[in-house]
Amino acid sequence: MARVTSHSGSERIVSASRDIAAPAEVIFELIADPSQQPRWDGNDNLSEAAAGQRVRAVGDVFVMTTTTGNVRENHVVEFVEGRRIAWRPAEPGQTPPGHLWRWELEPITSSHTRATHTYDKLAHALRVGDTFGGLRGEPLVDMIVPTQHHIGTSARQDIPDRP
Repeated sequence: MARVTSHSGSERIVSASRDIAAPAEVIFELIADPSQQPRWDGNDNLSEAAAGQRVRAVGDVFVMTTTTGNVRENHVVEFVEGRRIAWRPAEPGQTPPGHLWRWELEPITSSHTRATHTYDKLAHALRVGDTFGGLRGEPLVDMIVPTQHHIGTSARQDIPDRP
């Protein structure tokens, strides 16, 4: 079950946490390797990313194509190997407008992890005057909770067999 919170009473910053029966390292590899992201995208928004773009540091940029054919350059702004990664998407060659996707992984045991997925639209609104089009917390949650479910399923499939 996902736990959903809205930070600072804002409906523009939404986080959902889920306990996943998989090691943090397995989950992190699915997130840090953009070519894996379409496999677990719960919104059917991501089409493809070329192999060989595994994120390793703040400042890395990975390129993703959406299901509508749009290309996005994703600028990594937070990175702690195996624990946290965040990026700001932008059109090719453009400065990111501000919204941010973040994943934070907290090992519970060696085989269970609390994954927190955050979408922060606040910075985007402050930069471009976005009124959020009436967007409320529930639709934002509808964007991130299915993704958590799918990454949990994918991570469990990727757990190596143990002797």
